[in-house]
Amino acid sequence: GGSAGGSVVSMQRKWARWREHPQEEPILVQRLPISYPMGCALGLPEVTAFEVRRFRRGAERSTAGESVVPVFEEVARRRSKRLGRELARLRTASEGDDGRGQLRLKEDPADWARIPGDASVLNVTRMVLASPAMNNIYVSERDRYLFCAVPSVASKTWKAFMRKRNSATDYRDLRLAEVGHGLPRLADYADRDKERLLQRTDYHRVVVVRNPYARAIFTYLNGTEDADLDSLQYRDFVSRVRAQKLNENGKEIQKLTFPFYLKYIGKQQESGTLDPLFAPQSELCGMPLISYNLVGRYENFDAEVTRILRHLRIPREEFPSPEQLGVTVTSDNSQAANDLMNVARHRARVLKVYAQDFELLHYDAEIGH
Repeated sequence: GGSAGGSVVSMQRKWARWREHPQEEPILVQRLPISYPMGCALGLPEVTAFEVRRFRRGAERSTAGESVVPVFEEVARRRSKRLGRELARLRTASEGDDGRGQLRLKEDPADWARIPGDASVLNVTRMVLASPAMNNIYVSERDRYLFCAVPSVASKTWKAFMRKRNSATDYRDLRLAEVGHGLPRLADYADRDKERLLQRTDYHRVVVVRNPYARAIFTYLNGTEDADLDSLQYRDFVSRVRAQKLNENGKEIQKLTFPFYLKYIGKQQESGTLDPLFAPQSELCGMPLISYNLVGRYENFDAEVTRILRHLRIPREEFPSPEQLGVTVTSDNSQAANDLMNVARHRARVLKVYAQDFELLHYDAEIGH
């Protein structure tokens, strides 16, 4: 009727204004299909949420009206009903076997990550949006994926690749890749858009993981092997290990040993102040609250890159080779690594700090595979 036509005209005017003034865009509570042409009439019963093609980050973020997409009413209703049915089933099972029932209600957030019937929505726990993990996850709007960068797991190589895809002519400069120069992070986006990017099933979530034993060893070796004890690079590494700034006039007379390295990061972990360089991979990437659908393993890096790029529909030749980046690839089974890994007390300390990584990333803590 007339009122429906008037609503469409009114929405067209609002869309036009929001395109010119994105900071005025209000909280969006309706979703239209991605292919929906702006301005066309659509029956409200068919609408479950509304999305715009533009994400807001940096200067476009609104400090006054930063909004988060709400849990859709229909999704919340289905979740509530499902939980109610599960609780009723557990009560029935318990009553039927004289209290000896073994059924338990699963409380793992991953069990509730997908709601049947919602093909394009992943539910993400809101606490993730304010977590430090947002600083470690890079966004490729061009190739439609999120990448969690983990130190000592080829993260500089992957960020160099992302910079190359963004047409950066200096993508071979690993110093720029290390800090993610020019690459947007989830932390740069409005909370509303962080949630939307994490929820969209047309965006892949990518991470490359590494055996926690090997990662701990090579983080140490990269910081100390062949290091000049007076160099700024070495002193910065030691200050991060010790979690305190070194005396400018002091001198290091002995190279940091691996046992002391493990002792220091163990103390950081106990105090809850573990430097991101040494933090568990699962913690850096917000696992298990964030679900990654493309997980590669460093131990088989070339094959994993090929597999991931195939899913992302990016030509394999786009990924820069170690030779192009001037990187030397060291095997996790090198003699130096094996010498350190084969000491039982070393493995025990690594396991204490990275127990969650062994469990969530499915590495064998006993043999290090």
